[in-house]
Amino acid sequence: GKADGSIPETIRFACEKTKIHIRLSDEFYANQKVEGAEFSLSCEANPELNQTAQTDENGEIVFTDLEKNTTYLLRQTSAPGEYKFDSSVVEVSVAGDGRIDGEAEAVYDLTNYIARVNISVEDRLFSNPLSDVNLALYDSDGQMIRSWTSRGSAETFENLPEGGYYVLVDGDEDSRYDFEFSEDEALQEVSVTVWTIQNTAVVAAALIILILIILTLLRIVKKRKSSKKNEQEDVQEN
Repeated sequence: GKADGSIPETIRFACEKTKIHIRLSDEFYANQKVEGAEFSLSCEANPELNQTAQTDENGEIVFTDLEKNTTYLLRQTSAPGEYKFDSSVVEVSVAGDGRIDGEAEAVYDLTNYIARVNISVEDRLFSNPLSDVNLALYDSDGQMIRSWTSRGSAETFENLPEGGYYVLVDGDEDSRYDFEFSEDEALQEVSVTVWTIQNTAVVAAALIILILIILTLLRIVKKRKSSKKNEQEDVQEN
């Protein structure tokens, strides 16, 4: 205590551990967190400092107990299910003051992806999405994978084996759309175009208008020729 008998003020020191914080989500569905992906944090100069961990249900890992004046290598080593990931290495340097780039926490927002293909159906004239169109997806051997009725939005397929596929509209081989699926692409877009009754009506209306314009022009030309002929006859009579 102090000389006057009073209790001295307590001084508290905050001791915050330096952290490497990983947040992993689906590349196309940010709210979908990826659980069970493994990451390694290694130190080539001192293997005893190596750590490994898996993302939790929130898609997160927090590495702590980091040594000062040490360079770590951060990499993803596995992914759950059919997820694909980038195995490139991120170099993380912990300075003498225990900070990473001057901060107590280094946050890495990363993504994994599942190879997907979106198949949409649109009208051929205006590219508007269509509903109530019957479609089916087949592999190159003619095996049907799925049939569905369009609802105005794309139908998504995940983790198809690489190779050739085709879509039939109403089971009609004349309305066949072929495409190649690659697992190296996170998302492929396939648009199936359909000629609708509305398209036919629009084209028919356009043709009628065009014909009317042509007939009008022909009448104008004929009238001008007739007028010119009458003028010539009047000149000859005079």
